[in-house]
Amino acid sequence: MVFTTMEYFLTQKGNDALLYQGYEYTKYRENGNGVISWRCRSYFGTKCRAFLRTKDENVIGEVPQHCHDSNPQKAQANILKCRMKLNMKEVGATPKIVIGDILSEVNTDILEHLPKLSSLSRNLLKHKEPAHVPSNDTDCIIPKMFAEMILYDSGADDPERILAIGNEELFSESNKDVIYGDGTFDKSPSLLYQLYTWHAKIGNSYPPFIYFLLQEKNIDIYNKMFAILKHLIPDIKPQTIFLDFDKPCMSAAQVAFPEAQVKGYYSHLCQSLIKKINSTGLKERYASDIDTKLVLKSLPVLSFVPISDVKSIFDQLVTIFPDEDSYNEILAYFHSTYIEGVAGRSPIFPISIWNHFESAAEGSINTTNCCEQFHNVLNSLFQSNHPNFCNLLDGLRRDISCHRSLLANVQTGRLEVKKRKKSETISNQVAIIVQDYENQVDKLRFLRRLANLL
Repeated sequence: MVFTTMEYFLTQKGNDALLYQGYEYTKYRENGNGVISWRCRSYFGTKCRAFLRTKDENVIGEVPQHCHDSNPQKAQANILKCRMKLNMKEVGATPKIVIGDILSEVNTDILEHLPKLSSLSRNLLKHKEPAHVPSNDTDCIIPKMFAEMILYDSGADDPERILAIGNEELFSESNKDVIYGDGTFDKSPSLLYQLYTWHAKIGNSYPPFIYFLLQEKNIDIYNKMFAILKHLIPDIKPQTIFLDFDKPCMSAAQVAFPEAQVKGYYSHLCQSLIKKINSTGLKERYASDIDTKLVLKSLPVLSFVPISDVKSIFDQLVTIFPDEDSYNEILAYFHSTYIEGVAGRSPIFPISIWNHFESAAEGSINTTNCCEQFHNVLNSLFQSNHPNFCNLLDGLRRDISCHRSLLANVQTGRLEVKKRKKSETISNQVAIIVQDYENQVDKLRFLRRLANLL
């Protein structure tokens, strides 16, 4: 890529700047005849005394010689940052939207000279304007500008239409030994049922490596989704797959990847129990009474007991529950759904799916769903639920651009330095307690300690 034309931009301090033939200049002075003198931007760093003179956007005289090498990639990165700041002044702009929009067609050589996404986003927030709520549309026609990111489309005439969206560079560079799936319904267009994303680790982050738009939520649709996933990424052979407690999706995952271990998120197990608690009329008592709360929270904490001990400790736990209809209903629900099932049948979700004893002991358990942060990203991309189809595609295009920038940072060794999160501290504390499991004589006290911590 050759940069020979003049490009004007503003420095971080708001001063006029110029890029010409790979070198950056800052405005030095302007005489009465309209002749502008530009000084090399590296004047203070390298003592470069190169000056460029222009009038009416034409160079006057000879092009100066510099005492240092040019860096057109870095200069272009500076121009992009300037454009981002200007775009932040538009109504409804957010850092995620602006970064994704500007970087959508930028090559990797320039991406590597941009700051880390976290630093860039913090800087752009200074220019944030009020949000704008997009309107809805009535069809799912794909504009040509989004054609490149559509990896698969079963067709608008398909009543069970499936679209796969992404960037081949992202899913080829992601660590797919462990993959994380999650669906959201709020951010899918009204004409489609859900947006399902698959995440994998890049550096210290877990961005989506592929997005699916699905019409339904059943095992046939999920079977098709996994078939498309394996077709697009032939070498994908995950060792572990994390999912929410969606039985059809888990069943389809086990068929598609029989050698992988399918696991449910601990946070989703807790959410399902809280829904049951609320439906039995114990919501207020659970929220205000410490003993009630810790006793009920001991049920999902069985996730951190060895699989072979779960049933026996569940039986012990039952003995300390009050003999009341609401508590008995919760116990019956948990037993039939997660422990043994009804009338000798297997539970809906076997213990192996929701048990995390081994990973917790190793300190690698995450008590939250790593995909939940992506939901916050979606809220910044779409300031309303159920965006129209074009707005959805435009938002995902921006999201992909941001993740390409993240990948470029990782490839050059510039990892995002994340602050120590509360969840990481809790994970370490859980590991200490779980590692001491065999020495705990009172197993119910063991559960209570974890329930109190989580």
